[in-house]
Amino acid sequence: MEIEPHDVDEATRLVAPSRATDHDPVVGWLVVIAGPGRGRSLEIGPGVNNIGRAVGQKLCLNFGDLQISREAHAALIYDPRSHRFFLKNGEVRSLTYVDDEVVLAPIELKGGETIGIGDTRLRFVRLCDADFNWS
Repeated sequence: MEIEPHDVDEATRLVAPSRATDHDPVVGWLVVIAGPGRGRSLEIGPGVNNIGRAVGQKLCLNFGDLQISREAHAALIYDPRSHRFFLKNGEVRSLTYVDDEVVLAPIELKGGETIGIGDTRLRFVRLCDADFNWS
């Protein structure tokens, strides 16, 4: 019996690990500290890193938390000119939190913050800053 793509439950579909493209250097990481996918990490690249469950998202959180939107639940941005990170909520109904505060406007991340999306909690770990960057 052949399984049709529409018969595969979105929560159980296997995907390749999310990572920056081969040409993008890693500028930081999101580490899943609670919820489905606990212990996994995702590489952050320069520019806009959309967060969602869909395979096409730069930061794909398809670990089984169906409260995370498929596309653009949130975006984590690294500005290579200023060496600063920002988080903004996506264009979805679901909310994003930083250290239990709702993200209503873009917020700067310094490192060590806990990001809440659905039932998933992520720790933001920065690599690049004014002292170290790839430029």
